[in-house]
Amino acid sequence: MTGGGKTCMEFGLDRALETLSKRHLDRKRFGLVTNAASFSSTFQSSKSFLCKHLNITDLFAPEHGMGSFIADGKDVEDQRDAETGLVVHSLYSNGGKPVDPSVCQDIDCLLFDIQDVGLRFYTYIATLKQLLQLGKPLIVLDRPNPLGGLVVEGAILSPSYESFVGPSGLPVRYALTMGELAFWMQHQYGLCGELGIVELSGYRRSDLWHDTGRPWVMTSPALAHLGGVFLYAGFCLLEGTNLSEGRGTSAPFELFGAPFI
Repeated sequence: MTGGGKTCMEFGLDRALETLSKRHLDRKRFGLVTNAASFSSTFQSSKSFLCKHLNITDLFAPEHGMGSFIADGKDVEDQRDAETGLVVHSLYSNGGKPVDPSVCQDIDCLLFDIQDVGLRFYTYIATLKQLLQLGKPLIVLDRPNPLGGLVVEGAILSPSYESFVGPSGLPVRYALTMGELAFWMQHQYGLCGELGIVELSGYRRSDLWHDTGRPWVMTSPALAHLGGVFLYAGFCLLEGTNLSEGRGTSAPFELFGAPFI
């Protein structure tokens, strides 16, 4: 796992206030899509930082919930956030059913600040696609791809096999940042909603996660460690077999097995 060496990188969250102000968007009513893995360079959570400085009226949580600890495939329930008092609307239930447009009716714009892992079957990108399909103005606060931006691997998924764990047109490892992916989706799927991206600063395509100089924060229960993110690229394919890929153990995606082996 070699990259280009540590860099002075700023995430989209770090640049959000300045960028939104320049675009005269800072007075809008925002809905924020985020979870516990989204931090600034000074380790402020996206939720705390943005709710302090912007008019955030609603929160939205993808699979695994706002705390990133709900098990894979389990429904995320609507709830009230203890820190902000805002309603947290679930974006994941019934295996990824389409987002109800009514949950966004009282906001002007969606802010999307989610750390992805750079692999097609991780459902945060399917949630991004669903939000783009709503046609609501959406701004992605860009984050780096932990697997880097140079290596593309795996077959491209045919539309006939598309699902919530498999957006069509993408290889398994797609080497795009979240902002780049949103731009690609808009053009790939012919979506016409207003899309803005608060870009990364200091990002190099050769950068892997450790080049950011930041610790990895758990994005879901099975990806609590950076090593697991890299192994997930191959080990997750075992989920299509009758082998266990280590979920429920202390080392998911680091071991596999079955009673008959």
